[in-house]
Amino acid sequence: MMQMGRQVRRNDLEIYEKITDAYGPDTGTWSMHTVGWLELGNEERAYKNFRMMFRNINEPFKVFSEKPVTNKSYGGCVNFITGAGGLLQSIVFGYGGVRLHPDKLEINPTPLPKTTSWGMHGIKYRGSILNIDVNETFIAISAVKVSNHSKLVISGAEFGHMNMRLNTPIVINRGAAFIELEAESDKTNVSEAMKPEIFVFILVLFSTVYCFSHSVRI
Repeated sequence: MMQMGRQVRRNDLEIYEKITDAYGPDTGTWSMHTVGWLELGNEERAYKNFRMMFRNINEPFKVFSEKPVTNKSYGGCVNFITGAGGLLQSIVFGYGGVRLHPDKLEINPTPLPKTTSWGMHGIKYRGSILNIDVNETFIAISAVKVSNHSKLVISGAEFGHMNMRLNTPIVINRGAAFIELEAESDKTNVSEAMKPEIFVFILVLFSTVYCFSHSVRI
């Protein structure tokens, strides 16, 4: 995310929300506004934008349309995968608080509205795979795969540094946590040992964003 002052970010959100067509093909707009408001800690404004995207989901198969279907509009393009991607983006980078840094993966989740708990499973980070479960108080982070000859280290302001063990969840209070990949041989951070030209981050969410609530009404 672009580095900018909180007031500048707030001004951008306030200005563009006012001039965005509420019934236009703007699922991506509501998605990024959700992320932006959560970045500012305003969960109420984030939820308002988050809900806007659900107008584009159509029964009976939950198919996304380009625009909300109304009496005056058939919704434009159907099976609008871009819209579905926008919703997923707001969950992963908004409520999931996932940020990719040059040397680490940051996770700082927020409770997903109208749920008791939720999770993101199958997050791929540099050859390792992570599962993350969130409720109103805690985060449980587990490694289901670790890159060869490496280890994952998790750190945070409240608990310092801890090594992650395969399939052993680490439960911490909600807040920012940072995950780094270290080489087992010399404990050197892998990012320092790799040449910049071949240094590639891959973050793929095999979208298992799920809610444990039996009834979820967004």
